[in-house]
Amino acid sequence: MEFLSYLINNLFTNRHLISILICFICFAYLVLRRADDRSYNTDAIWMVLLWSAIGAIIIGRLFHTVPHAENYFKSPLSVLHINYGLHLYGGLLGGIIGGLFAIRKSNISIESIMILITPFLFLAISLNRFTCLLDPNKCLGKIAGDPIGILLPGATQTRIPSHLIEGFFLLVLVGFIFLLERRYSQKPYIPFFLGFAGYGLIRSTIDMTRTGWPSLWIGIDTAIGVILFIVCIIFIQVYPQIRPTAKSTNNDGNENIRSPKKRRRRRR
Repeated sequence: MEFLSYLINNLFTNRHLISILICFICFAYLVLRRADDRSYNTDAIWMVLLWSAIGAIIIGRLFHTVPHAENYFKSPLSVLHINYGLHLYGGLLGGIIGGLFAIRKSNISIESIMILITPFLFLAISLNRFTCLLDPNKCLGKIAGDPIGILLPGATQTRIPSHLIEGFFLLVLVGFIFLLERRYSQKPYIPFFLGFAGYGLIRSTIDMTRTGWPSLWIGIDTAIGVILFIVCIIFIQVYPQIRPTAKSTNNDGNENIRSPKKRRRRRR
């Protein structure tokens, strides 16, 4: 009962958790709206989103506990106390794993999910970064003077507003993704992987401005961002070989497989 009381109180008083919940609701709404506009099966898409959220919470939480493992070994139940404790890269990995699990249980193609989620995923992360204004101390990076450093309410020194800068660059990335979607409408994997590559590059750069960098775990996050960028660029090249069959998506989000060979017209 004590743990349940703590969890309920934490959910309703923790601004960070509330902001994550709001961002997920906005993300899900935009994805489902796009799915409905394009005549996809919204029930199936919702199940993918739900399993992605479950995977993001579980893996994101486990990734967060690694740097503080000794504390959690002493009190294992504290792993469940989600309090500023979701690792973003872990959450993305968990979301992908959960989403793939749901996709395998349905007849939705991976490409269909790429089409639906790509811009809105990074828009949600950007929105989450701007919500640090609810608690300005969470926006701050290293101490810096003008013009880079600013003085936010509640702070005593001018610092680099790391979260706000990251949020701004993510908005630019979202605009870039929308342009890519128009150009590569038949190749949704290109905006998808370029989006993740761009995010890895932005995140690894912003990490260098955070308080505590270059500590071990922040340094690992920086390295993960660089690795993510490289892996995504490679995947853009190899993805057509991994899934060589041309695919199209019908109105209810199901996958139709078509032969890549074009039919020759008969000459009369």
